[in-house]
Amino acid sequence: MKQNVSIFWFRRDLRLEDNIGLNHALESN
Repeated sequence: MKQNVSIFWFRRDLRLEDNIGLNHALESN
């Protein structure tokens, strides 16, 4: 059974509300 892992690299700041890429990564897990 394969487990999908989403890796997201943050640069300077962490904006959870604005970050579409992060939200997509969290929802796909």
